[in-house]
Amino acid sequence: MGSLVERIAAPLLERPTARAHILWRHWHRAITPHIARHTEPVRLSDGVLTVRVDSPSWLQELTFLKPDIIARLNDAMPDARVRDIRFTQGTLKRRQLAGRETPFKQPLPPATAAEREAVEQIVAKLPAGRLRTVLSRLFLKHMQRQRRPELPAKKK
Repeated sequence: MGSLVERIAAPLLERPTARAHILWRHWHRAITPHIARHTEPVRLSDGVLTVRVDSPSWLQELTFLKPDIIARLNDAMPDARVRDIRFTQGTLKRRQLAGRETPFKQPLPPATAAEREAVEQIVAKLPAGRLRTVLSRLFLKHMQRQRRPELPAKKK
């Protein structure tokens, strides 16, 4: 039951469970910032990582660096085994989104002692275990989001 709730609540808890999402989070740690500016992981399927590259010259360069990149990714993410990388050329999604109005994601304020105590009272009757831990985190995140200040309205 705990693992089911954890999978359902993963986006809210900011802990993605899919390997591709985990790999996406660690992509910039596994490669150099210069390479990261020109690439983005697209999907991980059966050990084959598909990476979108913004130009033919970068595609060629990364093809030569493929063994090193695979080793670095596997070191950074031992649970997500990458056997091969397939590079494709295309417009990076973050560049497509750059032209659109996207809301700024404000970090959550730290949890207060009162919020932690309230959450403990809510889950107190549940037996210790994964379900209790996941629900505690979920309730705490909810309380933190309730306290997050609204973004100021844009001036016209």
